[in-house]
Amino acid sequence: HGRHQSMSDLKGFALQLVVTRAAEENGGDDDEPVDPNALEAQVEKLFAKYATVKGTNVIIRKADLESFIEDAHGVYQAQDPNRAHQRIQLREAKVELDNLFDETLDLQQDLGQRISNGLVLEFFQVYLTQTAAIFSWSMTSLLFALLGKHNAS
Repeated sequence: HGRHQSMSDLKGFALQLVVTRAAEENGGDDDEPVDPNALEAQVEKLFAKYATVKGTNVIIRKADLESFIEDAHGVYQAQDPNRAHQRIQLREAKVELDNLFDETLDLQQDLGQRISNGLVLEFFQVYLTQTAAIFSWSMTSLLFALLGKHNAS
């Protein structure tokens, strides 16, 4: 069962996916490689905007998801007004992203993370990548659209 990979394998895979997608977005231009550390810092910044502090743990709980899903869906809706009829509706997105959250939380626990009431940063990054895929975006596009939304407000 492929869900029992080591934590570093999963993180490495997620990061490789992010870097690959970012490179594709830049037209595959190898002159400007994406710095994984800079990208990770941006993911941390977004994580902090939605996360809850519980004792010594910083996590994204299911209760924190509501505003994340609404924001993600909002930037998705704004991307191309001419294709609005083909878009995922907010209600559909909530159901899909709630299920995705549960699956990611299960994966987090399967890979040895003791926290069971929310996603830690590493698994938020996995969730973010999968959320972007649902909206047919790259993770970096969704990440920067959400950060832009927060910087504008």
